[in-house]
Amino acid sequence: LTGNIGTAPSITDPALPAALHGDYTNQSVPTAGIAVEDAEMLARMAKRGQKIRIRLFMSCQTFPLSPSRNTIASFKGSTTPDEVVLVSGHIDSWDVGQGAMDDAGPLLVGLEAVSILQDLGLQSRRTVRFVTFVDEEIGGHGGVQYFKDHSDEVDKMVLVMELDNGIWDVQGINLAASDKAVAALRDTTTALTSINA
Repeated sequence: LTGNIGTAPSITDPALPAALHGDYTNQSVPTAGIAVEDAEMLARMAKRGQKIRIRLFMSCQTFPLSPSRNTIASFKGSTTPDEVVLVSGHIDSWDVGQGAMDDAGPLLVGLEAVSILQDLGLQSRRTVRFVTFVDEEIGGHGGVQYFKDHSDEVDKMVLVMELDNGIWDVQGINLAASDKAVAALRDTTTALTSINA
């Protein structure tokens, strides 16, 4: 099947609670992602000692990189405009779908948050910046380029929020921050209790 590169293909479950079938092209070994239900079925068959034969047809391709652009909307803060709150997500997709959950849905949540500030006529003290990154799935080039272009602002970014987990029920916030930052945000997360998060 893959004699030209001297290796055998593999299949893997998506390591997600829910996913579609898909082809994984960003690995050195040709790998097909299968749905959770299919992976569990194969596991049960193997446990029963059944011989499993799979005929695998993969149509995925990796194309050369082409020019693309991040989209940035910035809303200047009133008192400390040099400090930035960054709300972001990515605008590309990899699965067999159209990217509605990964990552268009979460992007719309971020866009709506910024839109609500505008609709209510509110101006935050800090600059709020909404960014959609390109090429997150293939290599993160959009995020890397943004960091290069805005490296002089890194020390002034008081919060960077990435929306990239679908639009399921809110369960909480994954936070990578200092203990001081965690303590500062703990009080604000109590607002999530009203929606059973």
